[in-house]
Amino acid sequence: MTVKLKEWGNSLGIRIPKAFAMEMGVDKDAELEMKLCEEGASLIIKKKEPTYKLSELLVQCTEADIEDMLDWGGPVGNEEW
Repeated sequence: MTVKLKEWGNSLGIRIPKAFAMEMGVDKDAELEMKLCEEGASLIIKKKEPTYKLSELLVQCTEADIEDMLDWGGPVGNEEW
């Protein structure tokens, strides 16, 4: 597919066709990463993957979530439950 660069203020811009955006799983206001490759001959645009901190994720866990994650297995001998 061929697209034309357009002037956008002091920058240049391209439009990403809707089919491409849907395939990438992005919508308006999505954060994208851009980088030049092959000595400036190619431009790669990819969806920015979210980053998480363990402390932020753990705050969202409840005691019920933690209990559901632990499975010590059933008795293997004469244990009493």
